Amino acid sequence: MCRAVGNSMAPTIVDGSFLVLHCWLRIKVGSVVFVEHPNYGDIVKRVASISDLGMLTLRGDDPASISEQQIGLCDKAWLVGTIIKIIKPPRG
Repeated sequence: MCRAVGNSMAPTIVDGSFLVLHCWLRIKVGSVVFVEHPNYGDIVKRVASISDLGMLTLRGDDPASISEQQIGLCDKAWLVGTIIKIIKPPRG
C-alpha cells in the first residue's frame, strides 16, 4: 500500500488517498497504474494504450495533469503495480 501523491488523477484519486497495489502486472487499457518514471518520479496514471512492443501511453484523469506527450512512452519495467483499491481520506 502506498500513499497517493499529487492530484493528477483527480477526481478518481484525491490528495491523501491510500492506494492498494497489485504487483503481478496484468496491464490492460484502462488500468490505473503506479509508475516510477525516470523524469517525473512516482506517478499514478491510467493506461491509454499499449504498443505492439509493450510500451505504454499513460494519461491522467485530471485535464490539468502532465500530458501524454510530456510523459512519453513508458517502459513496463517502470511499473510498480496496478491500483486495485483506493481508500479516500474522510471528509472534514
